[in-house]
Amino acid sequence: SSDVCSSDLMKVSSSLLGNGAWAVGCYLQGALLGAEFCERTERTHAPNPLANHYLTKDGKRLILLLVQGDKDWPVLCRLMDKPEWAHDPRFNNPFVRQENRVELIRLLDQVFSQQDFEYWRERLEKAQLVFSLVPTLQDVAQDPQMAACGAFVEMDDPRHGKMRTIDSPLALTGSAKVPPRPGAEVGEHSQAVLRSLGYDDHEIRALFEASVVSSSSPLEG
Repeated sequence: SSDVCSSDLMKVSSSLLGNGAWAVGCYLQGALLGAEFCERTERTHAPNPLANHYLTKDGKRLILLLVQGDKDWPVLCRLMDKPEWAHDPRFNNPFVRQENRVELIRLLDQVFSQQDFEYWRERLEKAQLVFSLVPTLQDVAQDPQMAACGAFVEMDDPRHGKMRTIDSPLALTGSAKVPPRPGAEVGEHSQAVLRSLGYDDHEIRALFEASVVSSSSPLEG
Protein backbone atom coordinates (compact mmCIF):
# COMPACT_ATOMS: atom_id res chain seq x y z
CA SER A 1 0.00 0.00 0.00
CA SER A 2 1.09 3.58 -0.59
CA ASP A 3 1.71 6.04 2.23
CA VAL A 4 0.98 8.97 -0.06
CA CYS A 5 -2.49 10.44 0.41
CA SER A 6 -4.36 11.90 -2.53
CA SER A 7 -4.16 15.32 -0.87
CA ASP A 8 -0.35 15.14 -1.14
CA LEU A 9 -0.42 14.77 -4.92
CA MET A 10 0.10 17.73 -7.19
CA LYS A 11 -0.83 18.15 -10.83
CA VAL A 12 2.01 19.61 -12.89
CA SER A 13 1.02 21.37 -16.10
CA SER A 14 2.57 23.77 -18.55
CA SER A 15 1.61 25.86 -21.57
CA LEU A 16 3.58 26.38 -24.77
CA LEU A 17 2.10 29.86 -25.09
CA GLY A 18 2.91 30.63 -21.46
CA ASN A 19 6.49 29.40 -21.93
CA GLY A 20 6.84 31.67 -24.95
CA ALA A 21 5.65 34.66 -22.91
CA TRP A 22 8.10 33.79 -20.11
CA ALA A 23 10.99 33.51 -22.60
CA VAL A 24 10.43 37.11 -23.79
CA GLY A 25 9.32 38.28 -20.36
CA CYS A 26 11.56 41.36 -20.17
CA TYR A 27 10.14 42.80 -23.37
CA LEU A 28 6.57 41.69 -22.74
CA GLN A 29 6.59 43.19 -19.24
CA GLY A 30 7.71 46.45 -20.77
CA ALA A 31 4.77 46.31 -23.17
CA LEU A 32 2.40 45.63 -20.26
CA LEU A 33 3.69 48.80 -18.64
CA GLY A 34 3.24 50.88 -21.78
CA ALA A 35 6.82 50.89 -23.07
CA GLU A 36 7.52 51.79 -26.69
CA PHE A 37 10.04 49.79 -28.70
CA CYS A 38 12.38 50.64 -31.55
CA GLU A 39 11.50 49.17 -34.92
CA ARG A 40 13.57 46.22 -36.04
CA THR A 41 16.20 47.25 -38.57
CA GLU A 42 18.53 45.49 -40.98
CA ARG A 43 21.86 44.57 -39.40
CA THR A 44 23.56 47.06 -41.73
CA HIS A 45 21.65 49.80 -39.88
CA ALA A 46 21.82 48.37 -36.35
CA PRO A 47 21.65 51.18 -33.74
CA ASN A 48 24.79 49.92 -32.01
CA PRO A 49 27.51 48.48 -34.29
CA LEU A 50 29.16 46.98 -31.20
CA ALA A 51 26.07 44.84 -30.52
CA ASN A 52 25.77 43.33 -33.95
CA HIS A 53 26.73 40.16 -35.84
CA TYR A 54 29.43 39.80 -38.48
CA LEU A 55 30.37 37.14 -41.03
CA THR A 56 33.87 35.66 -40.86
CA LYS A 57 36.01 34.37 -43.72
CA ASP A 58 34.96 30.73 -43.19
CA GLY A 59 31.26 31.56 -43.39
CA LYS A 60 30.59 31.54 -39.65
CA ARG A 61 28.88 34.40 -37.89
CA LEU A 62 29.97 35.99 -34.62
CA ILE A 63 27.94 38.40 -32.54
CA LEU A 64 29.46 41.18 -30.42
CA LEU A 65 27.82 42.42 -27.24
CA LEU A 66 30.03 45.32 -26.19
CA VAL A 67 27.71 47.34 -23.96
CA GLN A 68 30.56 49.30 -22.32
CA GLY A 69 31.45 51.14 -25.49
CA ASP A 70 33.85 53.69 -24.00
CA LYS A 71 35.88 50.88 -22.42
CA ASP A 72 35.53 48.19 -25.08
CA TRP A 73 35.84 50.19 -28.30
CA PRO A 74 39.59 50.97 -28.00
CA VAL A 75 40.27 47.33 -27.08
CA LEU A 76 38.36 46.10 -30.14
CA CYS A 77 40.23 48.56 -32.36
CA ARG A 78 43.59 47.27 -31.16
CA LEU A 79 42.76 43.59 -31.64
CA MET A 80 41.54 44.38 -35.16
CA ASP A 81 44.86 46.15 -35.83
CA LYS A 82 42.96 49.39 -36.35
CA PRO A 83 44.08 51.47 -33.32
CA GLU A 84 43.48 54.71 -35.20
CA TRP A 85 39.73 54.06 -35.25
CA ALA A 86 39.58 54.59 -31.49
CA HIS A 87 40.34 58.29 -32.05
CA ASP A 88 38.53 58.72 -35.35
CA PRO A 89 36.02 61.56 -34.82
CA ARG A 90 33.39 59.48 -36.63
CA PHE A 91 33.62 56.67 -34.07
CA ASN A 92 35.23 57.92 -30.84
CA ASN A 93 32.05 58.03 -28.70
CA PRO A 94 28.70 56.22 -28.62
CA PHE A 95 26.76 59.11 -30.17
CA VAL A 96 28.91 59.46 -33.28
CA ARG A 97 29.17 55.68 -33.63
CA GLN A 98 25.40 55.56 -33.80
CA GLU A 99 25.25 58.51 -36.18
CA ASN A 100 27.83 56.86 -38.46
CA ARG A 101 26.68 53.29 -37.86
CA VAL A 102 26.21 52.36 -41.53
CA GLU A 103 29.80 53.28 -42.36
CA LEU A 104 31.19 51.64 -39.22
CA ILE A 105 29.30 48.39 -39.82
CA ARG A 106 30.59 48.38 -43.41
CA LEU A 107 34.17 48.73 -42.14
CA LEU A 108 33.71 46.06 -39.46
CA ASP A 109 32.26 43.72 -42.10
CA GLN A 110 35.42 44.16 -44.14
CA VAL A 111 37.71 43.45 -41.18
CA PHE A 112 35.91 40.40 -39.80
CA SER A 113 35.59 38.85 -43.27
CA GLN A 114 39.38 38.71 -43.62
CA GLN A 115 39.92 35.95 -41.00
CA ASP A 116 38.26 32.70 -39.90
CA PHE A 117 36.10 32.55 -36.78
CA GLU A 118 38.77 30.75 -34.73
CA TYR A 119 41.20 33.60 -35.34
CA TRP A 120 38.71 36.11 -33.97
CA ARG A 121 37.65 33.81 -31.14
CA GLU A 122 41.20 33.63 -29.82
CA ARG A 123 41.67 37.39 -30.00
CA LEU A 124 38.29 38.29 -28.50
CA GLU A 125 38.71 35.80 -25.65
CA LYS A 126 42.20 37.09 -24.88
CA ALA A 127 40.85 40.64 -24.79
CA GLN A 128 37.96 39.50 -22.54
CA LEU A 129 35.34 41.02 -24.81
CA VAL A 130 31.81 39.63 -24.82
CA PHE A 131 30.97 37.75 -28.03
CA SER A 132 29.57 34.45 -29.21
CA LEU A 133 29.30 32.25 -32.24
CA VAL A 134 25.85 32.47 -33.83
CA PRO A 135 25.31 28.72 -34.09
CA THR A 136 23.65 26.80 -36.86
CA LEU A 137 21.42 23.85 -35.95
CA GLN A 138 24.35 21.59 -36.84
CA ASP A 139 26.52 23.51 -34.35
CA VAL A 140 23.88 23.12 -31.62
CA ALA A 141 23.63 19.38 -32.25
CA GLN A 142 27.38 19.06 -31.58
CA ASP A 143 27.61 21.61 -28.74
CA PRO A 144 29.36 20.07 -25.70
CA GLN A 145 27.40 22.34 -23.35
CA MET A 146 24.11 20.95 -24.68
CA ALA A 147 25.37 17.44 -23.96
CA ALA A 148 26.71 18.42 -20.51
CA CYS A 149 23.36 19.87 -19.40
CA GLY A 150 21.51 16.73 -20.42
CA ALA A 151 19.62 18.22 -23.36
CA PHE A 152 20.35 15.09 -25.41
CA VAL A 153 19.92 11.46 -24.38
CA GLU A 154 20.54 8.16 -26.12
CA MET A 155 17.65 6.04 -27.34
CA ASP A 156 17.44 2.57 -28.92
CA ASP A 157 15.31 2.65 -32.05
CA PRO A 158 14.33 -0.74 -33.53
CA ARG A 159 14.58 0.71 -37.04
CA HIS A 160 17.67 2.92 -36.77
CA GLY A 161 19.60 1.49 -33.81
CA LYS A 162 21.17 3.63 -31.10
CA MET A 163 20.69 7.34 -31.65
CA ARG A 164 20.57 10.64 -29.75
CA THR A 165 17.33 12.49 -29.21
CA ILE A 166 16.15 15.60 -27.34
CA ASP A 167 15.24 15.02 -23.71
CA SER A 168 12.34 16.65 -21.88
CA PRO A 169 13.48 19.91 -20.21
CA LEU A 170 11.32 19.22 -17.11
CA ALA A 171 12.69 17.53 -13.99
CA LEU A 172 10.72 16.70 -10.84
CA THR A 173 12.50 15.96 -7.57
CA GLY A 174 12.08 12.34 -6.56
CA SER A 175 10.64 11.33 -9.92
CA ALA A 176 12.72 9.71 -12.65
CA LYS A 177 12.11 10.75 -16.22
CA VAL A 178 10.45 8.27 -18.54
CA PRO A 179 13.03 7.29 -21.19
CA PRO A 180 12.15 8.55 -24.67
CA ARG A 181 10.62 6.01 -27.04
CA PRO A 182 10.52 5.86 -30.84
CA GLY A 183 7.51 7.42 -32.48
CA ALA A 184 4.96 5.28 -34.27
CA GLU A 185 5.39 4.53 -37.95
CA VAL A 186 2.98 6.21 -40.32
CA GLY A 187 -0.29 4.28 -40.11
CA GLU A 188 0.99 1.90 -37.42
CA HIS A 189 -2.16 2.24 -35.30
CA SER A 190 -4.71 3.02 -38.03
CA GLN A 191 -6.54 -0.30 -37.81
CA ALA A 192 -6.67 -0.32 -34.00
CA VAL A 193 -7.99 3.24 -33.89
CA LEU A 194 -10.69 2.52 -36.46
CA ARG A 195 -11.79 -0.62 -34.58
CA SER A 196 -11.95 1.37 -31.33
CA LEU A 197 -14.36 3.72 -33.13
CA GLY A 198 -16.63 0.86 -34.14
CA TYR A 199 -15.56 0.21 -37.73
CA ASP A 200 -15.74 -3.44 -38.83
CA ASP A 201 -13.28 -5.27 -41.12
CA HIS A 202 -15.33 -4.59 -44.26
CA GLU A 203 -15.54 -0.83 -43.56
CA ILE A 204 -11.84 -0.61 -42.68
CA ARG A 205 -10.82 -2.41 -45.90
CA ALA A 206 -13.01 -0.02 -47.92
CA LEU A 207 -11.26 2.97 -46.34
CA PHE A 208 -7.83 1.54 -47.16
CA GLU A 209 -8.77 0.65 -50.72
CA ALA A 210 -10.06 4.21 -51.21
CA SER A 211 -6.70 5.54 -49.82
CA VAL A 212 -8.54 7.41 -47.07
CA VAL A 213 -6.16 5.92 -44.50
CA SER A 214 -2.96 3.88 -44.65
CA SER A 215 -1.29 1.22 -42.53
CA SER A 216 2.28 0.14 -41.96
CA SER A 217 1.17 -3.48 -41.55
CA PRO A 218 -1.06 -5.84 -43.61
CA LEU A 219 -4.79 -5.48 -43.11
CA GLU A 220 -6.31 -7.79 -40.53
CA GLY A 221 -9.54 -9.69 -41.05
